[in-house]
Amino acid sequence: MASTEKWKSVSVSIDTYHKLIKIAKDEDRKVGQQISNLVKKEYDTRYGNLGIGSTKPTL
Repeated sequence: MASTEKWKSVSVSIDTYHKLIKIAKDEDRKVGQQISNLVKKEYDTRYGNLGIGSTKPTL
């Protein structure tokens, strides 16, 4: 069983899933890798200039 401290599941619409599959295939990545890549790019765009080192949420 996968560790809930390391992996999380998310739900997306079928339309979004098919788009994600196409992007991942075009970039020769697995779906999980593609999600990580997209999130990293967006995170860096939004918060890269703040020097935030940790991506763990502060709740």
